[in-house]
Amino acid sequence: MVAALTLLFSAGYVAGAPSAGASTPAHDARTVASSAPTPPLVLESQTGWVTAGVDFDLHLRTSIQKVPTVRLGITVAVYSCLSTISDFDQSTTSASLGTPMSSTTTALAVDSLLVPGGALDLRMPVVLGTAPASGVGTTAPFTIHLVPVNGQCGSFPSGVFPVRIQLVDTSGPVVLGSFTTHLIYSQAPVTTQRLRVAVVLPVHITRSASRTTTPSQLLANPASALTAPSERAIDAVTATVAAIASDHPSVPVTMQVSGQTVGLLSTPARQQTITQLGQLAATPLVHQLTAASFTPVDATALVDSGLATELALQVDRGLQVVGTATGHSTPAPPPGRSPSLGAWIAGGGLDPATVGTLAVDGFQQVVLPASQLSAIPTYG
Repeated sequence: MVAALTLLFSAGYVAGAPSAGASTPAHDARTVASSAPTPPLVLESQTGWVTAGVDFDLHLRTSIQKVPTVRLGITVAVYSCLSTISDFDQSTTSASLGTPMSSTTTALAVDSLLVPGGALDLRMPVVLGTAPASGVGTTAPFTIHLVPVNGQCGSFPSGVFPVRIQLVDTSGPVVLGSFTTHLIYSQAPVTTQRLRVAVVLPVHITRSASRTTTPSQLLANPASALTAPSERAIDAVTATVAAIASDHPSVPVTMQVSGQTVGLLSTPARQQTITQLGQLAATPLVHQLTAASFTPVDATALVDSGLATELALQVDRGLQVVGTATGHSTPAPPPGRSPSLGAWIAGGGLDPATVGTLAVDGFQQVVLPASQLSAIPTYG
């Protein structure tokens, strides 16, 4: 069973491992909030990860008006590999990172890094050890040397290395701006799959028990036991689905769609939303619709109350309604086997009995809130 991971991204940091067939890591665009003052030094993009023979390339932009460009310089300091998640978190906020393993001895002239458009292109070869780099062009302004340091991560040279970039006035020298990003070095083969991260988005319309329904109304229409949702709540769901399907179709999103919500959307006025859900379900490499109960339930409360069968019925009904509406039903399992339903996304903790029940129902993984983990995972 797999627990949820909370991923912290600092400004200028994107982690990844090489995907099959990858030759050159792509650059990851950064944006700067227009409402905030522009920092003196901005990281616009960087190499996502580095392997043997791949340079660590940073695209920078400066916004200093009072200091002539001829006096501006860039310094680089690369620190030893991080060992824990806490170390990474501290590296994004701490002013002191210790002694760098590789750093510039003099500032690199900003004039020498300028490219058309006014940006700076800082391309740095990465080599292992302190020996001079072989085959590196003489135009490289700085070469990063990764060397083993006592106490750093045990997977060296693979790992995450903090890199502090500073903009300085060389006449002082005075630091005008700085930031810390991270160099990701990987020795993984090119067939290694990248870590795939997606936002889990509940697509639920909440309905509470009705306090005004009469027994005769219940007999005539059992659904009247629940309050009717507001148009505002339905509009919010339709707008969210439309934003994913129409405005951001390439953004990975995992959706937890309840069968009850699909039923409420199955009207002529909302047919477009059902069609869009079907379109999203048809692109499983980008969008995933997780197996979910017909209506959101507390799985642990049901199992511990002796209602494990009710949990299975909730899941079956949810799969049936969502699959029929979107046209992408869960494949039938082989005779005598449980269906393969992927991950159960929980809003709270799960006890061993509930995990066992979910496994029997066909769930191979569970995703839990970080608050439900009793200990921080350790890495060797």
